[in-house]
Amino acid sequence: AGGAAGGGGPGSQFPALRYSDEETERLLAEAYANLPERAGKRGTKHLKRERQRWFRARLNARKKKEERMAEHARRMTKRSRIVQEVMSVKGGAEDIRDAE
Repeated sequence: AGGAAGGGGPGSQFPALRYSDEETERLLAEAYANLPERAGKRGTKHLKRERQRWFRARLNARKKKEERMAEHARRMTKRSRIVQEVMSVKGGAEDIRDAE
């Protein structure tokens, strides 16, 4: 508690300060008027970081999709080659059977 001026707590030397509603409004208006203006836009760095993060995420997703498509193309090329080889062997099998 202590003896702070205008404190008004238990055992205080001075009574609590009481202001009228008008005086309270005036003091609050004065206090708010003296607050410094906030400079600059809020959250600019955060938005920039998020923009960069999602740009990277989309770039990575695009690369992964290209990799998947390339893998699929390689797999299908290999499968086609194997099928072609099998079909050519099957095609010549009748000739070999007739020769034997």
